[in-house]
Amino acid sequence: MENAKNITNLKRLTINALMLAVLIVCSQITIPMPIGVPFTLQTLAIAILAYLLSLKDSLLVIGTYLIGGFLGLPIFSNFSGGPAKLVAPSAGYLFGFIPMIIFLYWSKKNLNKNKILSVVFAIAGLLSCHLIGVIWLGRVANLGFFEAAMVSSVPFLLKDIISVFLGAMLARQLAKKI
Repeated sequence: MENAKNITNLKRLTINALMLAVLIVCSQITIPMPIGVPFTLQTLAIAILAYLLSLKDSLLVIGTYLIGGFLGLPIFSNFSGGPAKLVAPSAGYLFGFIPMIIFLYWSKKNLNKNKILSVVFAIAGLLSCHLIGVIWLGRVANLGFFEAAMVSSVPFLLKDIISVFLGAMLARQLAKKI
């Protein structure tokens, strides 16, 4: 019985570590943008881990990512890290991943029961991340809400919507394999 528990814990730890690696790799696939919020595949990685893992494990992975980046590990976009990245114009999106994960988890929980509610939660997760990112950027860069949204959110919305739904589909396929 103890051996089976150890194997289960090792499997969980391995999957979490792999999802952290996926998030880090997806963070490096970037296209710089003028205001400092890069176009990345982080949203796709966040969606995959939120739809694949438990809420506890998803939050553990994103927490590890944020703490590692804060400590200076070059895991944020463009191989950057350090405390300055968590006060930079794009930092709101990093913090926005936390409520996004929670909403996407609720989306996953409703996927088979109520597809409309599942989609509502997915959109709410994405919008919560964007809202935090826009508000943060506005404060840091001294921009109005509309201006900050036009620079850092609106150009990314379609890509992020596709990323969330693609992430849900990929996670469903991955779940069958593990």
